[in-house]
Amino acid sequence: MRGQTAAVGVIRGVRTFMGNSVDWHIRTYVIPAGGASFDAIADWQADAVIHNGRLAESHERLCHCVRGPIINTADTGLGVPTVCPDMRRAGQAMAEYLLNLGCDHLVSLLRPVYWGTRANQRWQAGITDCAQRLGVEPIHLSCRPHGNTFTEDDHPLLGMLRSLGGAVGLMVCDDETAHTIANACVDAGISVPDDVAILSMGNDEYHCSTSNPSLSSLGLPHEQVGHRAAALVHAALAGESLPTKPIRIAPLQVVPRASCSVSFAEDETVKQAMAYMEDHLHEGIRIDDVLDHLQLSRKSLEVRFREARNRTPHAELQYLRVRRAKRLIASTNMGLDDIALSCGFGSGARFSVVFRQHVDMTPSQFRKQHQSRA
Repeated sequence: MRGQTAAVGVIRGVRTFMGNSVDWHIRTYVIPAGGASFDAIADWQADAVIHNGRLAESHERLCHCVRGPIINTADTGLGVPTVCPDMRRAGQAMAEYLLNLGCDHLVSLLRPVYWGTRANQRWQAGITDCAQRLGVEPIHLSCRPHGNTFTEDDHPLLGMLRSLGGAVGLMVCDDETAHTIANACVDAGISVPDDVAILSMGNDEYHCSTSNPSLSSLGLPHEQVGHRAAALVHAALAGESLPTKPIRIAPLQVVPRASCSVSFAEDETVKQAMAYMEDHLHEGIRIDDVLDHLQLSRKSLEVRFREARNRTPHAELQYLRVRRAKRLIASTNMGLDDIALSCGFGSGARFSVVFRQHVDMTPSQFRKQHQSRA
């Protein structure tokens, strides 16, 4: 199993399926690093095995040790009965979560050895699907952290996070690696979540809670995987045929913690100002409207935004308008003039000027680029 949380979840799911009606004796076996012998499993004379195996070789060896069905819980594409988390939908859910927080850039980071090649590909494909649909081009990286360290000399990630302008969302394929990266960001002077929001996957309580800051993480349906895998074992032992296509189960919800705050500003007044701007963009509001709502002086708001967001309130308002416009252009068939009005621009000409200042292309060019990519 990939981590204790996954193993415990699968076993819990199997036991839930058993309830009081199925009398099975369960034994667990952790395959040692370096390719283990399966002699212990052969000695058990197991009737069936639920196995997290990513390699065809290990599955073939296991087949020689077990006389009954083998259900895999890794998305390998081996053509064997498989129940596993839907990694494509996991990627989509993570990208959508960070984009809804207001991220301008998305970066994904995986450990090639963790989930396996096929699962990793599906995860990053899901991220790309969601991000491109909303007008964002994600950056995909892989890593092999050196022990418990992760420095700029080891990998280009930290340097990239520094160089990207705007709010950055970093998706990490597992909580252990995310824990290491969060610590590395603190050591490198990169603030989490102010500079980078980190969202991991697996919701391992130990790694998520002991990270500084604590990690937001997408829960995976390990218990449901175990329950469904047990159902397949029960069916096979009863003589029923098993599906050859993988059964992929949707991920759970994101468990929010400190690494992904509600906004990228810690100042409560700035958060309130940004929320008001978001809610009233379509009304063509001005900064004076924000000041009236907050009962605050212009100078005070300017200082707070400079400290929290490193830009003026006016620049923030324009940024929010352009961000909404990008999403509407990428995900709807609305006319550009209608989009301009819905984002609070006074005219299509003004919309085009401001959009080009932020995106380095006109709204029509942005739409054409997105359509050619789709």
